[in-house]
Amino acid sequence: GRWGGRCERDCPAGCVGSREGSCDRMGNCIGPCVVGYYGAHCDRHCPRACPRCLKVNTTMSGRFAEEGSCDQACAGNTFGKACDFPCPAHCDTSAGMPSCTPDRGDCHRCSTGWWGARCEQRCSEGCFGGSCDLRSGSCVEGCE
Repeated sequence: GRWGGRCERDCPAGCVGSREGSCDRMGNCIGPCVVGYYGAHCDRHCPRACPRCLKVNTTMSGRFAEEGSCDQACAGNTFGKACDFPCPAHCDTSAGMPSCTPDRGDCHRCSTGWWGARCEQRCSEGCFGGSCDLRSGSCVEGCE
């Protein structure tokens, strides 16, 4: 497609075409961006650990989500808007997927012996098998 007062400019290469063309008269992409890009002109690279990111600012589940933020789980064991923070050290990584939530970095599960939102607290030494509840720290298998 083309844009401009005299249709003298090519639409940005990162625009995915639709029935209406790939960009409007101002050069803004109408449809989605090519995977790996974001922005009104689809000319900005998504973070490396986040191949699909939000094209523009939006609201997701009632929360503001900034353009360029991941709209899916981060690749690797990372979290954050740009998937650039490592998940906490004591999150359980045995599932083979990111061990923490993409937005806040809270752990899905803790490694044995740890509890808390970010698995930052040690389970009591009196817990049988060293395991305790992720949320409360209560001994799961009883006391030794």
